[in-house]
Amino acid sequence: MSGTASPAGPGPGAGRREERGEWGPLHWDTVDSPVGRLLLVVSELGVVRIGLRTEDVDAVLGSLTATTGSVPIRSASRVGEAVDELHAYFDGARETFDVPVDLRLSTPFRERVQRAMLRIGYGRTATYGRLARMAGASPGAARAVGGACSHNPVPIIVPCHRVLPQGGCVGNYRGGAEMKRWLLALERRHLDESARGSVLGG
Repeated sequence: MSGTASPAGPGPGAGRREERGEWGPLHWDTVDSPVGRLLLVVSELGVVRIGLRTEDVDAVLGSLTATTGSVPIRSASRVGEAVDELHAYFDGARETFDVPVDLRLSTPFRERVQRAMLRIGYGRTATYGRLARMAGASPGAARAVGGACSHNPVPIIVPCHRVLPQGGCVGNYRGGAEMKRWLLALERRHLDESARGSVLGG
C-alpha cells in the first residue's frame, strides 16, 4: 500500500462533546497488519482512534492530546483486546468486532451515521444515500454522510470502507483507494470460502 503521510487525518476532534480534561486516560500502541502499521488508541469507553498507515503517529497523538487534554500513554496490554480482534479479522476468523468504540471525537450527526455503518454486514456494501436512510437522514444528506465517513475516527472496526458512491466506484478512503479495495476483497474472499465450506459440509 502506498500513500502520502498526512499530519493527523481529517481532524475528527472538531466536533467533540467533552471539555478538555474530562476524557480520562488514553492508551495507545501500534500493530503491524496486512494494510500497514495501524495506530490504536483506547479510552475507558472503548477504541477512540485508529490511525492508518497514511497518518503520522506523532501527529495523531498530538492532536488527541490537544483535543482531549489527556496525553496518551503507550501500553500494549491496554489495546491488546482490539489488537487480537483485528488480527482475527485480517485472518478471516472474525466478521464482527466485540470491542466497544468511543465516538466522542465525532459530532452527534456523524456519530449517528458511524453507528449506522456498524449495521452494514461483513462483505456487504451500501451507498451514501442508503447509509443516510439507515441513519435516519434524508437521501439528500449523502454529502454530509460522506463527511461522516471521511471523519470516521475508528476505521476498519467502524466499516466506512463498505460505503460506496452511487454507481459502484470505490470512492475516497483515508487509507487510499487501494486499501479500501483490499478490505472489500478480503471480506468477499472469506465469505466465498465460508459459503463453499457450508456446501461441502452439507
